[in-house]
Amino acid sequence: HHSAQSCLPPVLFCFVFVTLELLEVDPELRCRHINIPPVLLHGLDPLRAEPHADSALEGGRDVLLGLEVNVLDLLDALVGESHDTGLAVGALAKEIADTAAEREVWTLGRAAGAMKAVATARKARKRRAVRIKKKDNMQIKASEKANRTLNPIRAIVDKVLSGPPSTSGLDRIPLSLGDPTHFGNLLPPPSLTSAISSLADSHKDDGYIPAVGSPALRSAVAQAFSEDGVSYSSDDVVVASGCSGALELLLTALLNPGDNVLVPRPGFPLYEVIANSHGASVKYYDLDPDQGWNVDLKSVEAQCDSKTRGIVINNPSNPCGSVFGKEHLKDLLSLCSTLGILPIGDEVYGGMTFPGSQTYHSLASVSATLLSGSVPVVSACGMAKQYLVPGWRVGWLTFYGPDLADLKAGVHRLAQVVLGACSLAQAASARALGEDLNSFKRELNEKLAGQAAALEGALEGSHGLTVVKAQGAMYTMVKLDPSAFSDIADDVEFTRMLLEEFNVFALPGSAFGIDNFFRAVYCAPEGMLKEAGERIKQFCEKHKA
Repeated sequence: HHSAQSCLPPVLFCFVFVTLELLEVDPELRCRHINIPPVLLHGLDPLRAEPHADSALEGGRDVLLGLEVNVLDLLDALVGESHDTGLAVGALAKEIADTAAEREVWTLGRAAGAMKAVATARKARKRRAVRIKKKDNMQIKASEKANRTLNPIRAIVDKVLSGPPSTSGLDRIPLSLGDPTHFGNLLPPPSLTSAISSLADSHKDDGYIPAVGSPALRSAVAQAFSEDGVSYSSDDVVVASGCSGALELLLTALLNPGDNVLVPRPGFPLYEVIANSHGASVKYYDLDPDQGWNVDLKSVEAQCDSKTRGIVINNPSNPCGSVFGKEHLKDLLSLCSTLGILPIGDEVYGGMTFPGSQTYHSLASVSATLLSGSVPVVSACGMAKQYLVPGWRVGWLTFYGPDLADLKAGVHRLAQVVLGACSLAQAASARALGEDLNSFKRELNEKLAGQAAALEGALEGSHGLTVVKAQGAMYTMVKLDPSAFSDIADDVEFTRMLLEEFNVFALPGSAFGIDNFFRAVYCAPEGMLKEAGERIKQFCEKHKA
């Protein structure tokens, strides 16, 4: 205030003004720093409340003249407590201390400069308060990894579902679901369900187990999947949360940002989701529908580059329902060896092949019997499809062949993040795998073959459609010719209109990387599948050109 400035020498006025400003930042300061003489505080406090009181001004003058404390220490402590006052106050504190020590008298001009510096500090405090307020209301952003993680199938399925609800009055038949348990006609082995019931009652498997899987399940998998020259040990098995979790473990251990992995087209989109999530990418090799969906080996060679680390081989195939022959797999593994890339088997449908169709051979067995075990192979498998318990989330990786020690160690380390599948489900799976389930597998394959035949037979002769018959797994692919229809441009439009008009839900081929096909799942009972086929045939007749 002007009256205070006129009554005090400039140096005293500046000191009092700055000290009051600093003490105002944190009134508790007086209790936590150097011992400030009480008379100083008593002189300054009234000055803040009653700036015109002569007694307060006199007290402030007397205190400063008789002060025997190091002024620099005092102001350094004050400024150190209040960082938001900024560099301006720090510089001012030093100048006041130096001036006071030399007993110089400031001019009113220098006092005005000091006051300007304090005003700057006061504005800094206000800006900081605004910043804090903004932080309180800020949006918490997702990580770059989370933003890279996107399933491309979702956008395509949304287009199929974008039409109005079906007005057909017909019950929906979902040929889109890859869950074999949905309709209740396909049940797991009785030994599996009884095992989990008794184990739950025993409470022997309620606790934690090793991150790489229970010793019992690792041993059971090693024994059950040793075949044709392949002899696994427990150490060659890592248990994961489902086959998808096993693939995620492996690709995370294998791929660095900027690397790529080759994946089939058409193929399951999860491979791309995992790779992109980790800053890697996928490159597509082609499956040829005119050759029973065999791999186009030339496209594999063309896609491989210096950043390619591996190739995913899905056999039997989702979405194609195809099964690769042994000689074809030999040629594919030989090419992998020449290119220096790791063959990765997605073999969750292994053994699910139809009587009289192509026999299933694992990648490891082909390496062992036809290539002397020279080609290393890592395969992902699980209980979900072959044993009809996808919700149990029990999967695993098996390592076969040379040069895999470092990769296996990396997978072991990553397994500690999730700690694998449920301990109870692992215990029940281990018990079931130790039994002879050949009769169950044979009956399941016969049932699936009958259901596939029911759907494919109902579709035969449909206008504009060509069925590529399945040999295994749970899927068949149907080719459509858009030119055969009057108002259908592509596979997405075909499946959208089919759902709207006849309430049959199938997934377009573009969801799996190939245009003008659709995928149909044949897990439903035969009667429902025949009904679906008849509806599709009627739809095609309605829209034929």
